[in-house]
Amino acid sequence: MLFYHGGATNDFEARDIDVYKRGDKQSKRTTDYVGFYMFGSENAEKAYHYADQMNTLNNTTRYGVVQIEMPDSLNMYKFDNFASIDRISKEQMRTMISQGYDVAVGRSVDGIQYVLLNPNRIISMSFDGEKTHLK
Repeated sequence: MLFYHGGATNDFEARDIDVYKRGDKQSKRTTDYVGFYMFGSENAEKAYHYADQMNTLNNTTRYGVVQIEMPDSLNMYKFDNFASIDRISKEQMRTMISQGYDVAVGRSVDGIQYVLLNPNRIISMSFDGEKTHLK
């Protein structure tokens, strides 16, 4: 399976992934939301769009997309009725990880999105900085 993470730099590696990284955009004063968010192949253009937004906001061209290859045999947690995946707490992450899930899937404002739970299942990663600045 292929996943796409937008907003990475060309030196980004699997060891840099922090599944408990605080999501500043989704966190509130009293609650920290976490996650390493990815798009599937069906929405890969959304990852490129996000990278382009990061470049525009920061007046740079250093951000691109990391393509992440994982095995087809992933243990996937599906939020009920593809419920919102935008705000996952550390406790929710711990629970899913302790239950042996590799990836969570649900709806976000951008459509179907995935959250990486088990970075040890990554087969390979490659950076693509050439497809940003989509029209």
